[in-house]
Amino acid sequence: PAVQPAPCHTLTPDTPGSAVRQKPGWRCDDRGMLWDNYKAEGKTAAERGQYDKAENFFHAAIEQVEQVGSLNPCLADCLNELAILYAKQHKYTQAELLFQRSLGVSVAALGSDHPDVAIVLKNIGILKASQRQYAEADLLLSHSLSLTNRVLGHEHPIVAGMMRTIAVFQSIQGHYGEAERFI
Repeated sequence: PAVQPAPCHTLTPDTPGSAVRQKPGWRCDDRGMLWDNYKAEGKTAAERGQYDKAENFFHAAIEQVEQVGSLNPCLADCLNELAILYAKQHKYTQAELLFQRSLGVSVAALGSDHPDVAIVLKNIGILKASQRQYAEADLLLSHSLSLTNRVLGHEHPIVAGMMRTIAVFQSIQGHYGEAERFI
């Protein structure tokens, strides 16, 4: 979801799996290729603004991954993608439910100290900011930054991206001094 309360500021979500490569065993048989293809087609359709088509592809990807197992990080990734799609369409309730499910799968499959967990927390924070629920957004974004910093180290590019997100979030609220701390 892109948060745009101010004309020149945008917060954009991330996709889990970008921090650490997933274990090869999680891509079981041909279903792994199939869900990946569905997800890729869904992302392409979403980029083209073909939201109904994208939604169908993401649902197909989720269905394929669920056949492999319900505690698969690939499932969390697909749920996250569909949640982002819903958030872009301002379907906030549906998006939040999917982000929460993605978070639960990520924590169960990867542990609470995994960078993908931080990415989903960031996305929920962005969703809350989109709804002007700034206190909740601030807590989620701060927790995400703390986790990424602790797990990846303060020099990691994902930590830098998270700091940029918080800086934009603070500037959207008019907290420019606070925003400068994160630049």
